[in-house]
Amino acid sequence: MGAIYRRGDQEKRGRFLSVHGSKPIQERQHRTNQSRRQRHLGRQQRLMVMETNFSKNVANAPIYAGVSAIIGDGNTVINLKEAGIYKELEAELAQLDKQCQITRERIAKYSTDGSFKEELHRLEERRTAAEEELAALKREVIKLAESFSMARSTERLMLAMSYVEAGDFRKASEVLEERKMVSELDALLEEQERLRQRKEGNAKLLRDKASEFLIKAQLTNLDFKLPNRFQKAKELYRKSLSAERNSKNLFDFALFLQEHNELNEARALYQEALEQLRELAKSDPSAYCPKIGDTLNNLGNLLVKNNQPDEAELAYREALDVREDLAKENQELLPRLAESLNNYGNFLEENGKLPEAERSYRKSLEIRRELAANAPDTYLPRVAETLNGLGLLFVSKGEPGKADEAFREAIDLYVQYMDAIPSLMSNMAGTLVNLGNLLTDHRKFEPARLIFDSAIEACQELVSRNRQTHLPLLVTTLLGQMRLFIGEFNLIEAEKAGLSAINNCRELAGQAPQAFLPQLAVIAKNMSGFYLNYAVDRGKSLAYAQEAARSALPFENTMAICKKTIGNIATIVDYWGIDAGSFLSECRVSE
Repeated sequence: MGAIYRRGDQEKRGRFLSVHGSKPIQERQHRTNQSRRQRHLGRQQRLMVMETNFSKNVANAPIYAGVSAIIGDGNTVINLKEAGIYKELEAELAQLDKQCQITRERIAKYSTDGSFKEELHRLEERRTAAEEELAALKREVIKLAESFSMARSTERLMLAMSYVEAGDFRKASEVLEERKMVSELDALLEEQERLRQRKEGNAKLLRDKASEFLIKAQLTNLDFKLPNRFQKAKELYRKSLSAERNSKNLFDFALFLQEHNELNEARALYQEALEQLRELAKSDPSAYCPKIGDTLNNLGNLLVKNNQPDEAELAYREALDVREDLAKENQELLPRLAESLNNYGNFLEENGKLPEAERSYRKSLEIRRELAANAPDTYLPRVAETLNGLGLLFVSKGEPGKADEAFREAIDLYVQYMDAIPSLMSNMAGTLVNLGNLLTDHRKFEPARLIFDSAIEACQELVSRNRQTHLPLLVTTLLGQMRLFIGEFNLIEAEKAGLSAINNCRELAGQAPQAFLPQLAVIAKNMSGFYLNYAVDRGKSLAYAQEAARSALPFENTMAICKKTIGNIATIVDYWGIDAGSFLSECRVSE
């Protein structure tokens, strides 16, 4: 048996063991030919040099005195000395040493005969090659041992390993019978192909099932008389996603949730859809870049509603960039560009960036009017949408005449097409509210009352169809109506409208606090002011002030409207003789 190295042996012995036995090198008998002995020892030392940096799985894998490779924790040992190929190389090297020595002696004796020098050169080249082969053998033994250590222990490999450990590489190779392994491999590959085909077939069936559930969900959402329509449709959308999560059903489910004010889940689905679409667009940009623009546009709308303006602007800007690039190449995509320009204009106007907002609105209006010239039924309602935004812009700029004109043109267009497109009712109601607010601001109470009556009627019908979607519009309309009644000093009706608005907003804030708590804070602050300035009631005023503060405080550092609301609350409680700092501190503690 060859020598076995274990950790610490080197330190104990202070020297390596010879390939020829278990005695230390220093104790070996000197060979009679000193020069031959030195050459042989030099060769032995060269063979002890190892390459272990090719794998971090080999724990230094030393081969001491050219005998053993030790792998991992020291439990795997390959006896190289017993290997037939090792013995053959050793024998060949010994024979070459002998022939080299004889040839040198002949050169010394027959110095004029050049053939002996040529023969020595040939022998030395062969000896060098044999030494390199032996060194390569040791390196390959280390790799072989590593492969065994990393492979799963099959019965065949365990048997082969036993031969390798004994140094019988040829027997180990025979155990790994190629013909039998090829047959087994072919069978496995055939099974793999069958499984692949089954997997592909199953994936297609799941994709079909995802489509079926998606369409079922959309049909359910249209059944306005179905009890728990929203919950049932949501369950069906989830079934679609469980079959396959693709960009189509992710987008559609996100849009459904967004329309029903479940904004956080909708946002996550939009972002997942975006990841898929960006990857798909790498190989087919013409097919998927438009969908990226659609998703970003909707995500921007959602983030605005969820009071995340910085992220909303990023989404709007990217959507606009994508759609501008697409529209340059394909005029059929101009409607999407106009949509992004309109939405970005809304965002800019709401954030006080009026010149930029006006440029965006006017670009959108120009595109939509051009499109409407050829397809009025399709694009005139879109013209109305941009006119409503422009009207709000003119209000912010202090141009009431232009605002009134824009609102009324928008309302006329909505009325013209509302019978054919019932979904326009919510757009019309929103524009009615904007016009009613404008008239109230300019103390035109009688026409404003008629406008708000129409808006309330439309909102109530919309809420009866889909409460979760349209309740925010009803809240906005009630607030406008409350302002009108206060202007007319009809305090009973003003209080009634305000109470209805805050109760509905509480319902919304319970479902989506990020989106509706800031609005609840504003309404509660308005109610507190109402009981301070009009229907004077200290207890109610302070109770609403407390509700307003608790609703606004979580957003005081991120939303200007909430910071302003907190300042208004401080003024109100101070009027009632209460220290504003202490009042707000108590509200913070009880958040």
